[in-house]
Amino acid sequence: MLLISLSLFAFNIYSLIYLQNSLLPIIKTDEDGQHLFVMTTKSQRFVHRIFDYFISIFFLYLVLERYQSYFFNNRGLRFREAWDYIFFLESRFLLHMIFTSFFYYFFSEVIFKTSIAKIILGNLVINSSGEPASIGQRIGRCFCRLIPFEAFSFLFSTRGWHDRITGTWVVKADNTGIHREK
Repeated sequence: MLLISLSLFAFNIYSLIYLQNSLLPIIKTDEDGQHLFVMTTKSQRFVHRIFDYFISIFFLYLVLERYQSYFFNNRGLRFREAWDYIFFLESRFLLHMIFTSFFYYFFSEVIFKTSIAKIILGNLVINSSGEPASIGQRIGRCFCRLIPFEAFSFLFSTRGWHDRITGTWVVKADNTGIHREK
C-alpha cells in the first residue's frame, strides 16, 4: 500500500512539473510593436488563493494523520481530538495556518516554480523581463506572504505586495504552442 501511495505521489509531482514546464506566457503585441503580457485578473488571483488554501489544509491534514502517533500519543490524544484541539482554538489555528501556508508556498515555489493552483489554472509567475522568476524571487514571495494583511493588498491594486516587493508578475499562460497574439 505504501509503494502504491508513493508511486501515485511521484506521478502527481511529475505531472505537475511537466504541466508547469509546458506553459509559456501569452504575449500580445501592441501597435508600437512592443510585447505585453496578459495579466491575470483579481478574481483569478482570488481563485488561486482559495485553491491554495484548501491544498495547504489538505497537506496539513495528511501530515498530521500520517504522524499522529508521533505528534499526539504523547499527550494521550487521538487524531480527531487533536485535530479539533489544533483548529478550534483561535490562536493555535492562526499559528498553524501561518506555518502551513508558508511551508506549502515554499515547497510549491521551490519545486514547481509557482503554486499548484496557478499550474492547474494555467498561470505563471515571471519577472520583469518575462523569464521565470528566480529562486530568490520565489522564496521572497513566500516570506512576503507572512506580512500581516498581505492578502488584502489585492483590494487596492492588481498586484499584491508579494508581487511588488519581489518584482514578479502573475500572467496568463497556455500550452498550445501559440504564444503570441496580434
